[in-house]
Amino acid sequence: TSLYRILCSCSQGGVEYTTKYKKFTISNLAPGSDYTVQVLAADEDLQQWSKPAIIEFTTPLAKPEGLRLLKKDSSKVSITWRPQLFSNEHGKVFYRVTLKLTDVRYQRHRIILTKDIQSNSRTFHFTNLRSNTVYQIEVQVKVEGKKELDSARASITVKTTA
Repeated sequence: TSLYRILCSCSQGGVEYTTKYKKFTISNLAPGSDYTVQVLAADEDLQQWSKPAIIEFTTPLAKPEGLRLLKKDSSKVSITWRPQLFSNEHGKVFYRVTLKLTDVRYQRHRIILTKDIQSNSRTFHFTNLRSNTVYQIEVQVKVEGKKELDSARASITVKTTA
């Protein structure tokens, strides 16, 4: 029976696991954090450990939470979300807000607007919209030049008034 030691560390600390399985999942990782994972294997007698295989990676940022409609009328929609604190250790952080036309009467899922806004923003206002029309709004956290750190998208569907 093989035995493996897994050492997971980041700036907030670390944890050590021992397992007999070749596949192992480390859960509860912090968003936007750098990690180093070392994997060592014990010999058959469990007397010596191998040199570590080392993996380094950064987890994606957390997706915006609390995305909701603030107000709407026939041509405008305002949204808000809970503010997040970001470190700029990986580069310039910003939000990308996307408006998609999802109404079945028109070309579905056509992107109407994509706008990058400052990371300290927590609201956005869309204007010049069609009345009585369904839109999908997405908000995503991004890091300039680091696509692998992009958060998942938060989204809501909104219908403007008649």
